[in-house]
Parts: sequence; C-alpha cells; structure tokens
Amino acid sequence: MKKSILFVLIVLCFNSIIAQNWMEFTASESTTPDYNILQSNDTIVKFSVFIPGMFETSIDTFNRVNIKEHTRLDSVGFPEITIVSFLVAIPQ
Repeated sequence: MKKSILFVLIVLCFNSIIAQNWMEFTASESTTPDYNILQSNDTIVKFSVFIPGMFETSIDTFNRVNIKEHTRLDSVGFPEITIVSFLVAIPQ
C-alpha cells in the first residue's frame, strides 16, 4: 500500500516538472492534425493537411516540440522533428 502511494506521488511530481504547453497555430477544438481530400480521381489526389498546433516542453535552454500520436525523427545528431503522416490511396 505504501509503495503504491509513493509511486503515485512520484508520477504526479514528474508530470508537474515536465509540463507540456500547447502552442496554438490556429484556433481549433482539436489538438490532433487532420487532412481533407480536396480532389480525387483516376489521375490525381489533392489534399490539405491541417495542423492546429503542437505541444512544447521546456528543457534547460531549448524547447522540445511534439504532436501526440505522431512520430519524430530521433537519429543521433539530428534535431527531433515531429513527422505528421497520413496514408492516402494513390489512383492506379
């Protein structure tokens, strides 16, 4: 019982230390990127991607940004840039 209470307290302290702030690009009720197919036929697929914003975490002298449910580049020596990707069917 004491171990579980201690674990919960540690998790709460950790979450308060590493707080994520929402950086809004455009006003939206959603925090996840979305896409909209503008045109699709047998020769072309046109779509737009909407990214309402991203989360930032302050770490010492820099800010780490991420978009939940999307991956990021994490190769050694390269910046951790979030990748927003969607699968779109391409006409034959």
